[in-house]
Amino acid sequence: MKTLFIIISVLFGLGAVAWAGLQIKPAPFPAYGVSSAIPETIPLPDDLPAPVERFYRQVYGGACR
Repeated sequence: MKTLFIIISVLFGLGAVAWAGLQIKPAPFPAYGVSSAIPETIPLPDDLPAPVERFYRQVYGGACR
């Protein structure tokens, strides 16, 4: 009976700590400064393997950063 009381007390204590931890509101992230600069692009190299060239042409449209 004493063991059962200890187990229930420990579980209740853990539950109380978890509940209290969930009541704390985190601070918001700082504002994100967006850069307005357009990234420079370079032409794709001519010696790329065909699958790599197809991938870059689909993703970047013929020029890569």
